[in-house]
Amino acid sequence: MYLDTIAEQSRVFFYSLGMGFLLGVIYDIFEFIGFLLPQKRLFIIPRDIIFMVTSAFLMFLFSLSVNNGSFKFHIFTGAIAGFFICFFSLGKFLRRAFSSVAILLKGFFRKFRRGILKIIIKNREKREEKAKKSEISSNLLLQDDETMLYNKKDNETEGSEEKE
Repeated sequence: MYLDTIAEQSRVFFYSLGMGFLLGVIYDIFEFIGFLLPQKRLFIIPRDIIFMVTSAFLMFLFSLSVNNGSFKFHIFTGAIAGFFICFFSLGKFLRRAFSSVAILLKGFFRKFRRGILKIIIKNREKREEKAKKSEISSNLLLQDDETMLYNKKDNETEGSEEKE
């Protein structure tokens, strides 16, 4: 049979509503990742392209599994309707939650980065101090001290005279 029944079309439409809702959640996750990035404007277009490719692939897999690979208009409209339902209902809540979590994570990473930089700066200062000390000590000449015992020619001659 070439035409689907109304019941079959309704079933696939409601499944595609769920798929569109899932795509809306995935979009909010991509936005959350965008909140975490330092320069948002540079990553908007690549983020949207990645989302479009991901959603197209997921819709292809959805169409294969639910409707044996045939893509019909009611699947497309159901997915769009599900996306907008998610975007204007749960999406508002998710965007608020994600933005507050992103602010907390940015603060944590900022403190973490400052701590790491402090450690690096302290280690650099210690290395510079050690380098200065070693430079100073390398410039000092060995001094001749009479109280120290050295192997001198005088000692060798005295020892050879005693043996005779």
